[in-house]
Amino acid sequence: MESDPEKLGWIDPSLKFDSDTVKLVQSINTGRTSIVYEGKLNDKDSVVVKLAKEENIFLVLKNSLIITPLGTKVKNMQKKDVRNIINTLRIAHSQNIVHIDLQRYNFIHDHDEKIFIIDWEYSVTRNETSNFAGTLECMSDDILKLLADGKQILYSPRIDLICLVRSFYLMLHKLANTAMERISFDKIPDFKSRAKNVLTFWSSHGKSDIWQKIHQEANDLNYNNLIKELERLF
Repeated sequence: MESDPEKLGWIDPSLKFDSDTVKLVQSINTGRTSIVYEGKLNDKDSVVVKLAKEENIFLVLKNSLIITPLGTKVKNMQKKDVRNIINTLRIAHSQNIVHIDLQRYNFIHDHDEKIFIIDWEYSVTRNETSNFAGTLECMSDDILKLLADGKQILYSPRIDLICLVRSFYLMLHKLANTAMERISFDKIPDFKSRAKNVLTFWSSHGKSDIWQKIHQEANDLNYNNLIKELERLF
């Protein structure tokens, strides 16, 4: 019996876009909305290709193919990374761009150990109101409350900085990461319930004077002070 590649979910390993060709090498990750592949651009440069799982996701994406330089996942932040990330966000925010998904998997190091923020395709315009797109585990409390109530989100630069702080906290505190995993999101089918569970998690984490100070600098969009406070942790 012949197998139908389309029914099996197979994709053509060679993708053509205008004059460029990307040959997919292997799948390296998968997320809620897309699958990430390692590929070769025009048989030369190694790239990462993100392909959306569903057609309706293209309403969010600006292009059907997003290419990012191949890098290494950031397991632990370095002191120099703090300034580079926040200065990148400062520039983006000055152009009214909000990333909205600064989880740990969206930071990569290139071959020179320089850090990059990836997944900009879901970014929104400052003060734009829309449905949620991002990672629950690092969202601010006010956003989580809106999600728990089924309301739309007004995206602002403050969301990026608070999300960065919480991602940073989760990367530094392995016990916090374990506790977050114990929430067992896969066993909670209701999205609103997930938001409430994350709210419960943050109600007992990141409450020390040091982290409260860091959180306040992020909330107030004090970029320079936030850099100083996070660098103190090294």
